[in-house]
Amino acid sequence: METSRHEEPLDPHLIARLVAARERPDFAQELLAAAQQFDAVQEVFAYRLDPSRLSPSVLLSSSGLNGADRRVALWVSEFHAIDPLMADDGGVFVGHGFTRRVRASEINDPVYREICFEDPRFVDKLSFGWQEGGQTLVLNFYRGRGGQKRLSGRLSTLANIGLSAVVQRFEIAHVSTHQGHDIEWIEARMALRFPQLSSRERQVCARTVAGWSAQTIAQTLGISAGTVLTYRQRAYVRLGYSRAADFLPGLMN
Repeated sequence: METSRHEEPLDPHLIARLVAARERPDFAQELLAAAQQFDAVQEVFAYRLDPSRLSPSVLLSSSGLNGADRRVALWVSEFHAIDPLMADDGGVFVGHGFTRRVRASEINDPVYREICFEDPRFVDKLSFGWQEGGQTLVLNFYRGRGGQKRLSGRLSTLANIGLSAVVQRFEIAHVSTHQGHDIEWIEARMALRFPQLSSRERQVCARTVAGWSAQTIAQTLGISAGTVLTYRQRAYVRLGYSRAADFLPGLMN
């Protein structure tokens, strides 16, 4: 019997743990821990691009380094527009999927390069994406020094598992936003009925009313779950409310 020279498959126990965690708030941390077994991955970040939206939607983020929330927020609000992944088609496409390595040296904008690569000492990011129906899902693995020169087959397999989980998480969130009122409608009503709230407080409270968890809100808005709870509590105190249901009479009248 000949011995296979291909890379060994992923540990089925690892896959089972990821599948079991796909709907839990700690899925991003589980994915990061798994990736670190195969390469010098220090941060994971997944997002969705939709032509109907001006900026990407954050689907998950986890890091072993400080400043991740700030990096994600700045990328979503500013840097995505100048990211090499957006600017060209230099990836390797297979059907609807693609892979792309973005090196720190490819980032021309000095502020973007400093904040998202040089400060955390990332050498590059490995981007795995899927395009379908005008939408794009991307999962990024940010790597520090010591990363493998050749893309690991096991890391690619892990990325496929991660993208599959991201799709399932997004579909769950998508259903929750359309049970009851649309998020945009709720935000518009809040702006009319509760003008004393800040824009961010309305974003957080609208999604809370729609049934989103703090973790899902955090991932979508590019902030931490703790910050979500702070905005939510601040709005509650300002209005004298104690729960999301207290908003309903004002929204409906």
